[in-house]
Amino acid sequence: MKDEKHQEGSPALQSATLLRKRARELAKSPPAPAVEDETFTCLEFTLNGSSFAIPIEQTREALRNTLPLTFVPGLPAPYRGIVNIRGEIVPVIDLAMLLGLQPSREELHFLIVLAEGEKVVAFACAGIRRIRNLPRNALQQHPAAQNSRVTQCSAGMGPHGLVLLDPKAMFSILETAVQKN
Repeated sequence: MKDEKHQEGSPALQSATLLRKRARELAKSPPAPAVEDETFTCLEFTLNGSSFAIPIEQTREALRNTLPLTFVPGLPAPYRGIVNIRGEIVPVIDLAMLLGLQPSREELHFLIVLAEGEKVVAFACAGIRRIRNLPRNALQQHPAAQNSRVTQCSAGMGPHGLVLLDPKAMFSILETAVQKN
């Protein structure tokens, strides 16, 4: 007399057969896609005593703010003028003005050059803190910012009040300013 667990058609045998069949199907399946990196890299800098960051993918370079700024009449706010960076003419904006902040009273020692496709712009900042990796889940999607313009230009808020700026949103605001002019 066979044990009831191993009798043909028993629930235990049916479950075991079903599990083996499912295991063979899973073994034939293509591997699961790689999990997207859960961190991103950004350049952290200071302006008006606050910490901001720009995704490193859109940061073309950071350099000392020693280049002479050439004023161009008729440029809309927040454009301040242009600089020549190794033979390339790059527009410079006042980031504090773009973000709706008070004019900076601190020395702006560095220029950060952003690139979004063919669009390029530079802005001055007080200091460059570091290049850092942030976990994507550490960002608050809707930062409680100082004003609506900071909120409009941000991609989120990180630890210790770090505001991650969205270059696409910034370029959109700059394009609107040029169109209105």
